[in-house]
Amino acid sequence: MRTTVINAGVPGDGTEVFLEKAEEVLSLAKPPATAVLSMGANDCINPHRKIPFARFRKNFREICRMIPAKGFQLINIIPPVILSMNL
Repeated sequence: MRTTVINAGVPGDGTEVFLEKAEEVLSLAKPPATAVLSMGANDCINPHRKIPFARFRKNFREICRMIPAKGFQLINIIPPVILSMNL
């Protein structure tokens, strides 16, 4: 089975940056495809990038609705410390 992986992640980016460029990132592949999303550390833990948790949760939920709505299967990889914050 042949698989193509497109890494569109940028170290340091958070949910707000993803929302700004979501259309561009999601246009790199066509459904059916799987999107692997790893977010939370920069928004919730990094003291230089931290945003209020309520804003992170709102952004994250919007992203988690947007990706499947575009026809992609979504796999979330979330740091355990974020899960303990009642996402």
